[in-house]
Amino acid sequence: MLLERVPETVLSDAEAAASVLCATYDPNTDWQAWARGRVFCSTWELRWEEGRASYLGAPTPLPGFEEGPSLDGCSRREHSYYLWGSRDRKDPRRFTALQIPRVLSYPVDTGRQVKLHVAEWVDHDGLLVAWRCLRLEGVA
Repeated sequence: MLLERVPETVLSDAEAAASVLCATYDPNTDWQAWARGRVFCSTWELRWEEGRASYLGAPTPLPGFEEGPSLDGCSRREHSYYLWGSRDRKDPRRFTALQIPRVLSYPVDTGRQVKLHVAEWVDHDGLLVAWRCLRLEGVA
């Protein structure tokens, strides 16, 4: 899951470090404490921001959810993107990058770096219609 707080003022270093959480899903999470987020796995994703939520996955009737864009006629493709940071050798739970002024954390046990795998749906003109997270992978 990936959760974010949206600051209303300038944050201290400690507040900035606590404003983003990338972790394994925890059903006891205080969802009200996060302004936006994503909970995802290989088959679905639930995301929310500013009081709106969307589900991307196998068609499932969900009360209170709006139907998303039609993916009929779209091509699905998968990509992966390297995330910021390299694993800290002294503390393997930490990932650091000089470009980001805080320590990052990803829920992966292996690898020096982390890739985010995503699914994208594009229309016949090659325009992106929808996308969702699939999984994180530790890589050498």
